Amino acid sequence: MEDDSSVDNDGDNDSFAPTPPPPLTDRDRHNKHLGRTAYTRYCKKCGIDPSKRVLAMLGTNELVLVHRGIDKLQLEAIAAALKVNEQITCVNFSNNGLRPQNMEKFIQAMTDNEFVAELNLSQNYLSHFGAALVSNMIKNHKGLTVLKLSNCQFEDRDGLILRLGLEENDRIVELDLSKNTLEEDAGVQIGFALGANTSLRVLNLSWNNIRGTGGVALFKGIKRNCGLSTLDISWNGLGYEGAVAISDCLQHNNTLEVLDVTSNRINWHAIEVIAKGLRRNSSLKVLKIGHNPVTTTGALTLLQAVKDGISQLEHLDLAGVQVIKPFEYMANYIGERRRFTYDHDGVVPSHDVVGQKLERAMDPMRKVMNFLQESQIRPLELFRDFDKQQSGALMNMMFVERMRKAGLPLTEYEMNVILQQLLDDGPGAVEYKIVQCNNLATLLCLSTYSFLASAGQLVVRCQIVSAACPHIRHRSSMSLPRIVLSYALVLTTWSWMAHTNPSVSAVSPARSQDRDVSTSVSSFPSKFRYTQCSALL
Repeated sequence: MEDDSSVDNDGDNDSFAPTPPPPLTDRDRHNKHLGRTAYTRYCKKCGIDPSKRVLAMLGTNELVLVHRGIDKLQLEAIAAALKVNEQITCVNFSNNGLRPQNMEKFIQAMTDNEFVAELNLSQNYLSHFGAALVSNMIKNHKGLTVLKLSNCQFEDRDGLILRLGLEENDRIVELDLSKNTLEEDAGVQIGFALGANTSLRVLNLSWNNIRGTGGVALFKGIKRNCGLSTLDISWNGLGYEGAVAISDCLQHNNTLEVLDVTSNRINWHAIEVIAKGLRRNSSLKVLKIGHNPVTTTGALTLLQAVKDGISQLEHLDLAGVQVIKPFEYMANYIGERRRFTYDHDGVVPSHDVVGQKLERAMDPMRKVMNFLQESQIRPLELFRDFDKQQSGALMNMMFVERMRKAGLPLTEYEMNVILQQLLDDGPGAVEYKIVQCNNLATLLCLSTYSFLASAGQLVVRCQIVSAACPHIRHRSSMSLPRIVLSYALVLTTWSWMAHTNPSVSAVSPARSQDRDVSTSVSSFPSKFRYTQCSALL
């Protein structure tokens, strides 16, 4: 009786029927049977039973034997089949406990077989000797495009061996070297290989120990590379040095589209460097930089670079990083104008304490300067206002109390700092008649050295002030910088007073003991004196 289920009574069900495989050609049938025959004969020769799974897969395009613990004889029998088989294009032998001493015939068979395009040997004990076999295969294989060597016990010294194979290969498109113990030297060697390789498109170096000079050399190679589009170097230790190399690479490379630097000890300082490169890069589409000590500040800095520069980033992955609300506002703003998505670990109400950009504390004397400029008060007027008895001196506690009552924007500590600067191991009181020619210069001449850069003008001014203020000349304890500041102060005071009251320019130098010097002071153009005064203030 004919089975009703085999009869197609409804034409609508045709779309649900599985598509039959294409019919095998005579060559396919020949290759399939040829591989099976070679495998069976070798098993019989070695006295082992053929595997039904292997026999079945030798008739397909894939040979997948995972977690099976293939021994040496079985591997050699499979190698015998692969030598003559032209149908299999993908071989996956991951996690089979393979060791280099058992793989010589298999690697040779793979090298001779030009039809296998994808090979997966991950999670096997290849180690140093296996790296040499693989490198030789990479150099000589004519058709291999995908090679996966994750967790194969490769060490730092194996980087040079792999480099020799990669430099001679122009066919491999994808290479996976993740979960090995490649360190700095291996990073340097792979960087050199990338500088010479033109075929590689995808490189996975995650879960290694690449850091320092290794990371720098690696990104220098990528900077010169003109083909790599995807790089996964997550869970290494690039740090700040690697971030600098990444920034430089982004500014010059125009092929890299996906970059994964997850968990690489990249802090908020390194983020600022990477942001500079990101602003000038237009090729990167995906950036994964989560699980780093980025902080909320670093996340915002990175997003600001995406917004302000020429970046065409489409996805920003900040897994494990918290952000603040302005981050989401800015990200949504970018998303409204072009394709852009992002991931993070949640929104917090305020910035992280670590990594927060704080304004540099202003020098207390600069605060006094700003206060005087905003209030349009001259320093002498301030001191005279402090000195109610007009004695020319203020006791320490009285001086601090006067500054507090005057409303100067200073803390108690900053007031004491200014007090110590004005006293400078002098008497226990601030004598502002001396201060005006000595330490008070710092209130007016914060840029005195640049202002007195001309040696000729410096000599003239020193002569002028030495004649005008002889008591300064006799203070042997004054250092040269302090004398220069004092001279600049007096000249500034005269220039300012001459601008506001021209008659003063002839009165102040009159106290000088040198009439020629007095004449030279009064002969300065008023406009010149005011310009120099403005530069000092």
